[in-house]
Amino acid sequence: QSDLVAAALMFWSVTRMIERWWLICGPDMLGMPPMEDNFGPCRRNPFIKAAPVTPFMDTQLDEMTIRDVLVPIKNKLLRLLKERMLARKREDWYEIYLVSFIILHNSERVLSHIMDFARRFGVNPEPRSNHESPLSHAYYQVCKTVLVYFHFASGGAAPLSLDWTGTGQGSPSMTEHQIAYLRDIKDEVRRQDAQLRDLQSVSMYDTEMYWCHQMLFPGWKADVPHSGKLLEFTEKDFLVT
Repeated sequence: QSDLVAAALMFWSVTRMIERWWLICGPDMLGMPPMEDNFGPCRRNPFIKAAPVTPFMDTQLDEMTIRDVLVPIKNKLLRLLKERMLARKREDWYEIYLVSFIILHNSERVLSHIMDFARRFGVNPEPRSNHESPLSHAYYQVCKTVLVYFHFASGGAAPLSLDWTGTGQGSPSMTEHQIAYLRDIKDEVRRQDAQLRDLQSVSMYDTEMYWCHQMLFPGWKADVPHSGKLLEFTEKDFLVT
């Protein structure tokens, strides 16, 4: 029922869609025979007949989807998130928490995807010319910015330290399911405290929850160091994957 959370979930879903290979399916397959087995990154679906498009067509379809679907969703998402954050209303914290988590998890998936591609096909994460700016640096700055706004403009992890077993906590707009979720998250963070804190010393590109876990602890600092050097994947690298 939240337009902000809906936009974040749509943004996450469309990003996953362009990470997959485009397929031709339906009654008219343009004369292409259906896949009989897995083909490269394409996985055969036993329930539908489908054939992969060419790599060139796959990149074109990705670019069209980014331009006509993903960018408009991104603009809407950032506009709504900015409005909620700058409003500084207590009742908006839960939405901001969910959306920040989704954005950070999306970045983790994107970076993990390109790292997997680089290992399989030998892509060198170094700039090939002075005209190519590293898009992977932009993802790093995006994650830092989301965390800064979450912790310093939106209440940060403070609500996770409240006693959610009592009454009168949180906002009147929060449901029992939402309160139960926060109670479970608090218990899970306490249980996995050591493992989560160890994430600060591992690769930001290969580790699930590297960015998301930084939402869960009060006292977060924007200048917390990262492990390893910043890789320099360009926009071209991201499109090729």
